[in-house]
Amino acid sequence: MDTESLLSHIACHVHSFSLRSLPWVQDNKDVTWVKQLVRTDSNYFAKNPYFDIGGNNGSSAQDQDALSDRSWEGLEPLEFEDESLFEVRSNADQDVYLPPVDREELRTKLHEARIEYPLESLRFYVPESEKASIITEEVVASEIRAARPHLRCSEARDQAKVVCHRARNLFALLAYLRKGDEICAFLDEDISDEDFPFERSKRGDRKCDFSLDRKNGSKINALDHWKPSELETLGRKQWYMIAPIFKDRMKHYVFQKSIVLPFITEDDDWGEYINQTGGGYSDVFTTRIHNSHHEYHSYWAPTDQDHKIAIKRLHNRDVEEFEKERSIHVTLGQKHNVSPHLVKLLATYEFQGKFHFIFPRANCNLRKYWIDNPAPSFTKKTLLWSLKQMTGIAIALNMIHNFRTTIPLDGKGHTLTDDAQFSVKHGEELFGRHGDIKPENILWFEHIPQHQRQYSNHDSDDYEGGILQITDFGLGRFHGRDSKTEQQPNRVFGSRTYEPPECKLRRPVSRLYDLWSLGCLYLEFATWLLKGCDAIETVSEHRASPSTADPRLDDDYFFKVVRDDSGVPHAIVRDGVVDWARKLHTDEKCSEVIHDLVDLVMDDLLLIDAKDRIQTPWLCFRLRNFLEKAEADSAYLCKPDRRPRESKNRTMGESTIEFTPNALKKSTSTKKVSFGTQGESSRTRQPESPKSSAISREWPSSVKDLDRKAY
Repeated sequence: MDTESLLSHIACHVHSFSLRSLPWVQDNKDVTWVKQLVRTDSNYFAKNPYFDIGGNNGSSAQDQDALSDRSWEGLEPLEFEDESLFEVRSNADQDVYLPPVDREELRTKLHEARIEYPLESLRFYVPESEKASIITEEVVASEIRAARPHLRCSEARDQAKVVCHRARNLFALLAYLRKGDEICAFLDEDISDEDFPFERSKRGDRKCDFSLDRKNGSKINALDHWKPSELETLGRKQWYMIAPIFKDRMKHYVFQKSIVLPFITEDDDWGEYINQTGGGYSDVFTTRIHNSHHEYHSYWAPTDQDHKIAIKRLHNRDVEEFEKERSIHVTLGQKHNVSPHLVKLLATYEFQGKFHFIFPRANCNLRKYWIDNPAPSFTKKTLLWSLKQMTGIAIALNMIHNFRTTIPLDGKGHTLTDDAQFSVKHGEELFGRHGDIKPENILWFEHIPQHQRQYSNHDSDDYEGGILQITDFGLGRFHGRDSKTEQQPNRVFGSRTYEPPECKLRRPVSRLYDLWSLGCLYLEFATWLLKGCDAIETVSEHRASPSTADPRLDDDYFFKVVRDDSGVPHAIVRDGVVDWARKLHTDEKCSEVIHDLVDLVMDDLLLIDAKDRIQTPWLCFRLRNFLEKAEADSAYLCKPDRRPRESKNRTMGESTIEFTPNALKKSTSTKKVSFGTQGESSRTRQPESPKSSAISREWPSSVKDLDRKAY
C-alpha cells in the first residue's frame, strides 16, 4: 500500500470534517437562513487560509464539498491482518487516558493517615478504611501503566482490581516508599498480602547481608535490585500496613512481637485500668478498636459508635490455664440461647508472651453503678429492674454451674484449702464455677446489643435501665488464691470479703462456693434499694472485726472463725450481718418482695455448711416466682410492709422443700438458728429427710429448663 496516498486520503477527510464545524457566512446572519444557505462566501478561505486546501485565492463551497468525494484512485485494496481492529471497544477501552500519580502526594496521604498505638511508642498503623480511600483502582492502574506503558487501559484496570482485592497492603507499602510502580514485579511472582510479614532472609553468609523473604521463606526476586537501606526501610515500615483485622468471634490469634494492634487510645484514657483481680492474676484496661479492623459491630448498641473494648491480660503464661478459662467462654458463647447476663467474649490473642481476652467495654461495674446512683428511687420501675437483674444473674450463674468440661478445672491435685490454693470437692471436677462473684465482677451496660435481644423473653422496655452481666470467669475455677495475696496484706482485694467459710476452714470447694458470694451481693443490693449506697459502706464497717489471720488488721467477711472448747475451728455468721438483716426488715420502705429477698439470703444462701445452701436451679425458681408476683402485684413490689423478721409466721428457721410428682410442697423446717453468748448466728441443720435430700439430685422440669430461658 502507498503510505503517502493513504495519509493524503485521511488528511482530506479530516479537513472536510473540520469544515463542517465552521461558520460559512458572517456570524450576524440569521441562524435559520444559515441552515438553508448554500455556501457561497467566496472570500471565506481568503480570510481563513488555514482551512484552504485548494488554493490561495479562496474556493467555492462546491469545491470544498468535493473534498469529501476524493477518489480512491491510486489506493490499493486494504488488507487487515490484525483481527483486533474489528473488535468493538467499550467506553473504558476508548478512554485510554489515566492521569499520572503524584507519588509524593500519595505518600503524604498515607503518612497523615497513620495512627500511633500506644501513644508515644512511635509504632503506627494505617487503618483499613484509610487505605481503601487512598489506594483506589484508579491510582493503582495509573502506576501500572507508568511501569508498563504498552498495556491498554482495560488491562491496567483489570490488574488494579486484583491488586485492590489481594495486595492493597503491598501496594500501600510500596506507595509509602514512593515505589508504587514496582507493584508489577511483585504481581509477576504472585505475591500478595497473604505473604506478609516479610521476614529477614537466613540465607546470607555475612551478618551485613540483608534481604527479605516471604513469611513462608520463599525468595522475593522483585527485591533483588533494592539497596540494603531500602530493604531495611521496607522491613520496618511493613508493620504500618498490616495491622490485624479481628473477624471470627471467639477466634484465637497469635501475633508477632512487632505487630501494631489496631487500637485507638485517647489522651484521657491512655493506660486506664478499670479493674484488677486476684492479687496479680490479671489486669483489665480499656481502649478502642478501630471500626474498620473488626467485624463485631452487632456487639455494641446501634447508638454506640466508639466501640470501646476491655482487654483482660493474664499475668500467668501457662497455656493450659489460659485454655481452661477460654473454654468456658467459647462453650457458653456457642449456645444458641446463651444468657444476655453473661459477658460476651469477642476474641483472644497472644502478644509479647502474654494471653489476652477481648470483651465489649461496659459503662461501669455494679459497685460503680451504686456509687453513681447513691439514692435510688423506691419505685416500681427501679424495683422491677433490680429484681430482673438479680434473677438474670442467678440464671447466668446456673449456666456456668451446669457447664461441663473434659478437663478438670482445677487440675493441680490440691488436697487442702487455704488462702493460697484450694481443692475441688469430689464429683465437682468437671463442672463450671465462677469463684469470684462480687460487685466488681458484675458489669453494667447502658444498652443491650441488638444481637442479644433475640435471646430475651422481655420487651425492649425491660432494658431501659441497662443490663448487668457476669464477667471474669477465671480466678476461682482455674487458679487458687495467688500466693502473692497472702504475702502482701496491703493488696487484699474486695473478693476476699465475699469468700465463703470453707476457704478459711480448709475444706474442699464446690459450685456452692458461688452461692455464698451471691448471697453477700444480694444483701448489698437490697441495702442499696432501701438505704442507698452509703449504707453499703456502713454495713461493711458494722461487721468489721479483727482478722483471725492477723488481729492487728480488720476484715469485713460475712462470717468469722471461732474455736470450740476442744480447739476445733468452725465458722459463724457475724452478728453484724444478722443485725443488718433485721434493720432491713424494719426499714420504713421495706416491701414484701424485699422481705422475701432478705429471707432468701439469710435462710438459703448465707449458710456456713455449703451443703445446706440452695442450689442455683432452685434459686432461679424462687427468684422467678418473686418476679412474676411482683409484675402482677404492685403492692407486693412497692407497698411498705414494715415488720420484724420473726413475724408473718416466720421464725429464724425456714421451711424445707420436698417435691411431689405434681406440686411443690412445704413442710415444717428442721433447720434451726441458735445464738451464742456473743449474739453470733451459728446456723445448723439436722439431717435431712430422704425426700428433702432429693433437692440436690433431681429437679422438676420447670427448674431444669431454666438454663434454656434467658433473661
